[in-house]
Amino acid sequence: MPDPATKLACAACAAPLDPDDGPRVGGALRCRFCGAFTRVAPVAVPPAFAAAPAPAAARAVAERPRSVTVEETAFGVRVVRRWFSPVFFFLLFFCVVWNGILLAFYGMSRGSGLPWFVLLFPVVHVAVGLGLAYFTLCGFVNRTVVEVERGHTLTVRHGPLPWPGATSLDVGEIAQLFVGASLRRGRGGTEAPAFSLAAMTRDGRRVTLLKVAGLSVEEALYLEQELERRLRIRDEPVVGEVARDGG
Repeated sequence: MPDPATKLACAACAAPLDPDDGPRVGGALRCRFCGAFTRVAPVAVPPAFAAAPAPAAARAVAERPRSVTVEETAFGVRVVRRWFSPVFFFLLFFCVVWNGILLAFYGMSRGSGLPWFVLLFPVVHVAVGLGLAYFTLCGFVNRTVVEVERGHTLTVRHGPLPWPGATSLDVGEIAQLFVGASLRRGRGGTEAPAFSLAAMTRDGRRVTLLKVAGLSVEEALYLEQELERRLRIRDEPVVGEVARDGG
């Protein structure tokens, strides 16, 4: 029996973990609340009761989302995720209203004799409006392209409109791919999960490969699955990763 004084907590959501309850895979205990894996010290078992280790449970197959396409190339494979979703129609409407109000304000302020500091007051709102308008435009036309060149590099880029986050990693450095989750604070203090695709390198570093607004957990898990298959990486649990199962 584990020492009652020893308290284990999930590395992702901080929920309590019970070593006697829940599947243990590759030395990691799975959280019953969020499904993330947390690596824990093995519990000592008297030799008389020791049994052969159970095989790692197979992860459920992630279905390919409609937003993702897979293309074979002369050098490897290209996985393309389009950004567009119906939410961008709402953002387009919001941008038109937001920026329209600002244009009307400055139009009426021309020649009105208002103090300069009054005219500077909406500058932050102008910056927000322009930034949101650019993001909305990217949502309609941009795609994320993940390319694997056999035996060489894994590259991630966004376009055709410029967007930060392009990266490249030597495939020989990749030990494992996994999906991470964090909470993103929105308007009104609400929080929503944000997902990312990351790599664990052979020297223990965690490298974020793909993290863009709107990336769903289904898209991220499929990308992990497809790239690991192409790179012939055996899937192993990573501390704090989002679990993929069928139940």
